[in-house]
Amino acid sequence: MEATEQQNKQEYFKESSRKSIVDLNDDCLEEIFSYFSIEELVELDKVCPRFRNVADEYFYRKQEVLEIFRDRHSSAVVADLAERVGPHVTTLRISIHIHYDSFQIIRNIGFFRTLHVDYLKPLWIHCINLEHLITKEFELGVHLEFLKTVFKNLKSVKLINCELTDEIGEYLKTASKLESLSLRGNFMISGSILPALKDQLKEIDLRGCTYVLEGPYFGQFCRKNLKLESLLFDFPSDWVIEYLDELKNLRCLRIEKVWVAISSPKVLGLPKLTLLEISGIANNDWNALINHLGNSLEYLNICLIIFRNIEYIDFLPKMTKLKVFKVMHYCFKDSDLLSMNTESRKTLEHLEISGSNEITDEGLLKCLKDCPNIRKLGIFSCWNITDALIIGLLPILKERPHTLEIYTRGTGISKSIEKKLQLQENRKFKLNWTYLLE
Repeated sequence: MEATEQQNKQEYFKESSRKSIVDLNDDCLEEIFSYFSIEELVELDKVCPRFRNVADEYFYRKQEVLEIFRDRHSSAVVADLAERVGPHVTTLRISIHIHYDSFQIIRNIGFFRTLHVDYLKPLWIHCINLEHLITKEFELGVHLEFLKTVFKNLKSVKLINCELTDEIGEYLKTASKLESLSLRGNFMISGSILPALKDQLKEIDLRGCTYVLEGPYFGQFCRKNLKLESLLFDFPSDWVIEYLDELKNLRCLRIEKVWVAISSPKVLGLPKLTLLEISGIANNDWNALINHLGNSLEYLNICLIIFRNIEYIDFLPKMTKLKVFKVMHYCFKDSDLLSMNTESRKTLEHLEISGSNEITDEGLLKCLKDCPNIRKLGIFSCWNITDALIIGLLPILKERPHTLEIYTRGTGISKSIEKKLQLQENRKFKLNWTYLLE
């Protein structure tokens, strides 16, 4: 009897030892496959039809976002990804480099790289349900002919630093569902493309498109696209600013490299504007503009450090709904910060101050004490801010339910303060030694 049982056990283990991964059920395979990247799955599913079916059922059909990088994906990999994942993808991102940053355009001026037509062609064929397309830093013109059918269903398009010309206007005419468009960094485009855009557009980014704002086209665009909610551009002229008064539904306005003085800013008539970013401001007329918008703004980011003829900021007392306030100005003082309306102090969640040696520990603490909802604080290149700020914040944060994240670089705050006060164990406090706010 014992001999029979022993023999059965041996047979069982012998049989078990013959099993491989192919013998596992689908749930087990799904768990194993979840540790692989989508590129690795494409190779793995070539093992057998069952692997292909499991990968398709549990992963390919759920893949809504696909990213293609020329320095990582070969033509063969792109073709495989397009065939398996393409029909299910709604968002496609294509770039030359896997690590793309805002300075790439500076490094690549005059050196746009070309992707061969056959490299991307499988994507245009198989990605039939695309709604969002993002392309960065490669010449897109040679691919436009294949994009005709793709544009028809797109809701958002970002064609950044793609060396485009006015030819893109003909293809944008077919984008009947387009709501968001970015042509950032395409400096050869002129304003003649603007009439091609449909009037349902809600967002447009024209930064780096030097000639788009010239001529009568921008005014016509503003009068036609009354649904526009977000506008980003740079190098404006006085008359360009005046056209913005047509955009009564505008909620977000970002203007960069403002060298001009504005004599009579008609942008004062934007009743729904809640987000305003301005950099490179030339004179104090912008104080009047921001003053008038004070009651509606929830997000304000101003960069005044380039020009030294702006010596005061007087708009904070009139702002009552601020949630995010960012300022870069060499003479932004404690008195400016403390002039912030008490209502805005109650609603403020994110405060960022850069490039000012006029801000002190005492002034910043006094302001933060009255900001019960503050969750992020950025202090950069403010050398009069010291460890005293951190020490002073501890009793204030003790009574609050949430965590305060502080991002700091270029201040008098020492890294030793973190260990000294055991901040790593304090759940109300988080220090980040970086310029980048998450």
